Amino acid sequence: MSPTVVILACLGFFLDQRVRAHVGGQDKPFCSAWPSAVVPQGGHVTLWCHYRPGFNIFTLYKEDGVPVPELYKRIFWNSFLISPVTAAHAGTYRCRVFHPHSPTEWSAPSNPLVIMVTGLYEKPSLSAQPGPTVPTGENMTLSCSSRRSFDMYHLSREGEAHELSLPAVPSVNGTFQADFPLGPATHGGNYRCFGSLRDSPYEWSDPSDPLPVSVTDAAVMDPEPAGDRTVNREDSDEQDPQEVTYAQLDHCVFTQGKITRPSQRPKRPPTDTSVYIELPDAEPRLFSPAQEHHRQTTALSQNGLHSSNVPAAGI
Repeated sequence: MSPTVVILACLGFFLDQRVRAHVGGQDKPFCSAWPSAVVPQGGHVTLWCHYRPGFNIFTLYKEDGVPVPELYKRIFWNSFLISPVTAAHAGTYRCRVFHPHSPTEWSAPSNPLVIMVTGLYEKPSLSAQPGPTVPTGENMTLSCSSRRSFDMYHLSREGEAHELSLPAVPSVNGTFQADFPLGPATHGGNYRCFGSLRDSPYEWSDPSDPLPVSVTDAAVMDPEPAGDRTVNREDSDEQDPQEVTYAQLDHCVFTQGKITRPSQRPKRPPTDTSVYIELPDAEPRLFSPAQEHHRQTTALSQNGLHSSNVPAAGI
């Protein structure tokens, strides 16, 4: 035997041992569902078994729940379509890829793939506290409830593959409820929740009505935003009205009151015109036109009286 043949034989044996160890050890296929692992009753779903290129033949089996006859001792190519989906299809699936170099001619089992079938019970209701619209960073809680005695609730967000699950607890209003704390809100989305029973955890109810959650900037949520505010300069510069004490002469009877300075009075002229005069070291006095005329006439008369009582010089 030539050295070249010996070298190739040894190389082939070495590669075969590596493939056998790899397949029987950590190497295993990956099982997935399209378009989603949450499937409505009567819908359809395609199960895929992914492995290295060239390995397209696989077998599929169900680990729990009701057995699926169409899977029993069957071999599939690349994918397997389930349609229409029934409650019997809910459960955990695994696949194994045909591998001629493996001791058993099959790869290790894939990851578990759980198929949830919805639409088996009436829908629960979903609400948000403090409300479906919150500022960024504020805590939010989504509550899923129903009058049916569900054991578990499952919360899903549109566009995400994984659901949150919490046990249902009785509430004071006769419903069974689960509260999902979302923590400080960072982004919104459409949420739904489902209910399930303990004996059939992969058979879910109809989805709740979608709940749109919005997360806004804190400035938008401010009921009184600090926008442009117009300030009247006359109002801002105006000081508190200063009071002026005046005396009003009415038939020789003095009364006191308070008036506002002329600069602070309304710009429309009053119907009753009054005359103001300042008295030295005394309070200002207010005279009506008739009083002013009487005062001036009295003053002239007194001046004339005083003049007639003065004796002429040289008499």
